This record gives sequence, structure tokens and C-alpha cells, in this order.
Amino acid sequence: MSDLLLIGLVILAGVIIMSLLSNKIAQMEGKPQAEIKRVEEETRKGMVKSLKRFAIWVVIIIVLGILSMVALFLYALR
Repeated sequence: MSDLLLIGLVILAGVIIMSLLSNKIAQMEGKPQAEIKRVEEETRKGMVKSLKRFAIWVVIIIVLGILSMVALFLYALR
């Protein structure tokens, strides 16, 4: 169940990112090429930063899950 929820969230994030990028592209029509490149670079940096944050949260959640399983196992051995 949680796998399906995670897949749904990833798909939703992809749809949101694509819609934001298409809005940026529509706004950039008729603008100089240098400004388009600058905005593309800023968007790319922002996406990388948000993906890093997402990856850090996923790792934290996985580590907490493993620690809780170990704690339950040790509690069961008592």
C-alpha cells in the first residue's frame, strides 16, 4: 500500500514539475536566448536541490523504519 502511495506521489510531483516547466517555456517565448538559458539553469538547480531534499527525507524515513524494526526485535528477545 505504501509503495503505491509513494509511486503516486512521484507521478504527481512529475506532473507538477512538467506543468511548471511548460508555463516557464510559454512565458519565455519571444525573450532573448541568454535569458532563456539563465532561467533554464536556475530551474535545473532548483530541481536538483529539491530532489536532494527529497532523497534525504527518504533516507531518514528508511533509517527510522530500520531502527524501529531493530528495537522491536530486541524488545521481542527480552
